[in-house]
Amino acid sequence: MERADVRLIRDSALTRNGIGVPFMRAITDDHQRIIVRVLVSEEGLPQAYDERKKALMETALLSLSTVASEFDLKFSSAMNVVTVQFLNTKDILREVNADKMYAEYKGGELTFH
Repeated sequence: MERADVRLIRDSALTRNGIGVPFMRAITDDHQRIIVRVLVSEEGLPQAYDERKKALMETALLSLSTVASEFDLKFSSAMNVVTVQFLNTKDILREVNADKMYAEYKGGELTFH
């Protein structure tokens, strides 16, 4: 079901610069973190590292801002609560390393994996 859901979202979501529409994935069992996922197409991402990082950061911050607004959190608090995971659509389609992250935004930092 999860894979079908991801495929439906991927197929219906428009991408900009290889970055899909963020969607809330889960709230952790301890209710301390909100996980947002974003599907990316590595081929569609900007080629230069700085441009790629900027595009992912903009998406992460937009996601953070939206979640903060919906949950009545201050932006600074949301930085410690929201994790944005970027997953490569190619890995999901191949069903190989489907949960392997391409990058992750957590605690104000973007990390490439």
